Amino acid sequence: MASWFGSFAAGFSKGIVEQIAEKEKEQAAMTAASIKNMYHNVQEKKKEIAKQADEYRGIVSELGTFTFKDGSKFDDRQLITLGSNPEIAKDIVKRLRDDTELSKRLTPDFFKAAANAPTGVKAADYMDQLFTVRAMAEDKTKALFNTAKEGGGIVDNLVAGNGYAKAQRAAAAYGVTLEELTGYKDVSTKRVPNMIGEMDYSQLTKTKGYEQAKGDLILQHAQTPEGPDKDKLAKQLAGLAASAAMAEAAKPISHEQEMSNLINQIQNAKSKEEASLYTARLNQRKALYRNPKETDQEKQSYGNAITTVGKAYSNTLISLVGDKSDAFIWTSDINGNLNATPSKVDPGYAKQAMAQAKIALIPQFTKPDGTAIDDRAKNGLLSIGVFFDRDGKVIKPEVVYLPASGSNAPPAAGSPRLGGPRPAPAPAAPAAPAPAASVTPAASAPAMPPRYLTPPALAPQAGGTLTWNGTKWEYK
Repeated sequence: MASWFGSFAAGFSKGIVEQIAEKEKEQAAMTAASIKNMYHNVQEKKKEIAKQADEYRGIVSELGTFTFKDGSKFDDRQLITLGSNPEIAKDIVKRLRDDTELSKRLTPDFFKAAANAPTGVKAADYMDQLFTVRAMAEDKTKALFNTAKEGGGIVDNLVAGNGYAKAQRAAAAYGVTLEELTGYKDVSTKRVPNMIGEMDYSQLTKTKGYEQAKGDLILQHAQTPEGPDKDKLAKQLAGLAASAAMAEAAKPISHEQEMSNLINQIQNAKSKEEASLYTARLNQRKALYRNPKETDQEKQSYGNAITTVGKAYSNTLISLVGDKSDAFIWTSDINGNLNATPSKVDPGYAKQAMAQAKIALIPQFTKPDGTAIDDRAKNGLLSIGVFFDRDGKVIKPEVVYLPASGSNAPPAAGSPRLGGPRPAPAPAAPAAPAPAASVTPAASAPAMPPRYLTPPALAPQAGGTLTWNGTKWEYK
């Protein structure tokens, strides 16, 4: 009996050992395959998370480069909301990149952050925090790899306790811990929460180009009767012309190239009056580069400043008379001063427009106290006939509103110059005598010593305005 039981026990024991060995081998293979599959999935998730994080960081970084009106920028909650909505963010970036003037007239509140955007979090750190994956706790990982089944056999239950250890060894082969792998189990690659901000698209309309904006202002100016509103439009035209001239001056272009450009413009001019403007600008630059005591850098600096004011003045003046490029004959004297003489525009209205153009330009190149922004701005204003008193404060020209005469009155809305139907040509009129006066000092006046003549220290008179009468300064 004992012998039989011993033989039975030995056989049973041998059978269990073989089953356990076979089960452990099967379990090891399954665990290795499972860990391999987990590792592959984790790498794919890591790539997708990294891609999203890089896209987010790029959007946040680019949006952070924009400076809006008054120096303001997007705040962190706005950046987080936009970074979580890449398509909207890319649309905003494209609009701001394509239209460089847009950010200058906007404040960041054209976009409102989502209500659920986190507070107290830096936008640059948000994605790292959002996709930080924590390793699974050890007890949970052990439970996950417990292969014992309820109602399972004795062999299953004996082998089950080794599943965690085998999984650890399989994960170590890939250079990670089992807890790190299982930490990605429930991680979704679409973890960015749904954030819905508010966009005011009406503020993102494309900024009008220079020519379109100028054309609109010219038309409004022509349709507006004399008075404060018309003066305001003149200032807007002057501001537009000054901005364009400053932007042109900021371009990295040599003196020689500028001279070559002017020669080409003279050759391509549509009228003798238009050609005279480019010729005057050419002669102006020649005069400014004639001083042997200045370095090339000084000549370039003063030349750019003075021609900037000159361009702003001529463009404003032409705009004020209905965008007539043939309205004036332009000249430049030996000191680089720019003068305009009416040609195809009523002399009375031309004189009025000259004064208005200068008054409108003064704020562009002076401080609130009336002094010039710097010496270059002062010289630029002097070169178009705007002068300063003994305290260095600008003297605003007097506008004399004279009734216009003949067919050269200020253009009305709908005239050929402003897009209206063109009438049949009128019979040629006899040549009118040349106007007796110009708002700027006459060419016959004493030459201005470098860098330009300033009004003498005359005793001010009550209610008088210091005026150049063509021969001398006097109060009127």
